[in-house]
Amino acid sequence: MLPKIPFSHSHVAAQANDEERRVLGYYSDCLDLAFQIQDDIDDKAQIDQENAGFSYLQFVDVSAAQKRVHALRDEALQQLQLLKQVLTPLQIMTDCIIRA
Repeated sequence: MLPKIPFSHSHVAAQANDEERRVLGYYSDCLDLAFQIQDDIDDKAQIDQENAGFSYLQFVDVSAAQKRVHALRDEALQQLQLLKQVLTPLQIMTDCIIRA
């Protein structure tokens, strides 16, 4: 699993108020979960072969998992829009971590 994105020590969080920190935390949670589900999708072949390990795909099919990844990505990006700062680097990072 992707470690929680450490905004607490970033330049963005250093200048953020409590509401902005909440938004960044929620953004981070969405991105972390989306990454984990995407990783499970990417590892599906290996999981099928080994028939072991915990995976989101034990509960939903690949199509539903992909929809959830994209919904979480969109939700994360919507959170960034709530902030008044220019957050293009975070938007780019989101697109790099979770393929559109």
